Amino acid sequence: MTSSDHADFIPIIFSCEILHTKASVIVHPIFIKYRNYQKKGNIGRDFDVIVVKQFQILIKLNMKTLKITLLLSAFVLFISCSKDEDTFARVTVNGTQLTASPSDFTVGDRSDFNGDVDASFTGNGGTATRKFSWNNNLSTADYNADVTLAREGSFRIIVEDSEGVIVLDRSIQGGTEPDSISGVTDAGASGIWVVTIEVVNFKGDGSFSLSEGD
Repeated sequence: MTSSDHADFIPIIFSCEILHTKASVIVHPIFIKYRNYQKKGNIGRDFDVIVVKQFQILIKLNMKTLKITLLLSAFVLFISCSKDEDTFARVTVNGTQLTASPSDFTVGDRSDFNGDVDASFTGNGGTATRKFSWNNNLSTADYNADVTLAREGSFRIIVEDSEGVIVLDRSIQGGTEPDSISGVTDAGASGIWVVTIEVVNFKGDGSFSLSEGD
């Protein structure tokens, strides 16, 4: 086998490694090239050594590529699982998701909501406290709440009248009965009322409603 034959053989092997990553694809060009040289009578000990060494290099390179691919796949899977397991808790009132923290809440001249309140909440083990103002022209309010949640979670609703007096403070603990509450608030001063919703370690969903009392 001449030096020109060597030069022709080696680039072919490495081009296969670059273009293909499966070992079965790599092996075929090697032995096809080997058989072509054998038919021409250009076969010898040096050529056998080159074939074996180049084949070993290709296998090593291919295994390294495989290891890198597996590591990257495991990393992507870990990130994906981590995102899926992120905890959250959301409270939505009349189609609007509440995002402000209690420290950012202020009672202004106008309420956040008027008329009937139809709200919902959902969570994946998260904790959140949300406040909103509601205009109640009467002295009481009818309320209703229903939840489905894990044992360790809880729901709480606190309602204050326009003078800051608490007229309702009730909770539902996960894994216990009842899982719903309803009734009428204590009497209070009409005007802008403040409603506080607390969901703790909340994994589940639920809803609540408020409307002006009789």
